[in-house]
Amino acid sequence: MINTYNETSLHAVLKKMYAVEDDSLTEQKYGPFILDIQTRKGDAIEIQTANISSLAKKSEYMLQNKKKIKIVHPVAVNKTIKTIRSDGELISQRKSSAHPTVYSALRSMTGMYPYFLRKGFTLEVLYVEELEIRRKTEEKVQTHNKSRRHLKDWIVIDKELVQIYGKKVFKTKSDWINLLP
Repeated sequence: MINTYNETSLHAVLKKMYAVEDDSLTEQKYGPFILDIQTRKGDAIEIQTANISSLAKKSEYMLQNKKKIKIVHPVAVNKTIKTIRSDGELISQRKSSAHPTVYSALRSMTGMYPYFLRKGFTLEVLYVEELEIRRKTEEKVQTHNKSRRHLKDWIVIDKELVQIYGKKVFKTKSDWINLLP
């Protein structure tokens, strides 16, 4: 497999689930890109747990080549945070007070708005419950992608899918208009 070294359990389970559902192949090269899932028709399904805007170039490439692209974005409406020591001993476990919605997810999609209404583009927001596993560190540390503004004394080592509550598909103009209050 290509490109799976930094994949969380959440990402891997969703990728497998969607690949089996569509009888598709995972980690396939298409042009300059590696697709999470390539359907039998050559279309793409991308599982994106954060920063959806990073898929803008891949989306453009797929759509220019008359292929469809579906981006699946899990939103953790319920999250349990489990913190462990480096030896695996449990330090704490608690429910997160954050309860994001589809509106929260839109913040990471600003670079994707040109594709929202393009033929062949679909965004599927999955409402999930997840278990986030953090490892406590001796010192405050940066994440591997250097995205932390403030250093913390823990690092996320995995995210696991607990349950899928439902999904919302955005494919047409009316799907997007229905977001308006």
